[in-house]
Amino acid sequence: MVCGDVNGDGAPDQAVLGYRDHLLLLAIRQGGQLQPQIIQFAIGGGVQQGVCSLPVTLRTNELVCDTEEGQLSGCKIGRGTVALSIEDGDCDPINLYWSHEAGGMVWWRN
Repeated sequence: MVCGDVNGDGAPDQAVLGYRDHLLLLAIRQGGQLQPQIIQFAIGGGVQQGVCSLPVTLRTNELVCDTEEGQLSGCKIGRGTVALSIEDGDCDPINLYWSHEAGGMVWWRN
């Protein structure tokens, strides 16, 4: 589990990884909310929305909204706001940030 302000509201949020039925699950719970946002990722190579292998590491990172591919949709840098990444050591990391347009976490890859 990692903690950090992912949505920019100044309160710590929690993110945790779990596994179910050959899927990697990421649960993100915002400070005061009871119901987490759940994002599923495949386990195994060849799938864009997946990790190549286990084990994986969940990390908080500095939020960067301007990438080589352009500005991330709905991304807003705020004081203390963090991004997340899921890394397996084999594939490019899955990068996640809070999209103020989507109203939740979204992911992208390099």
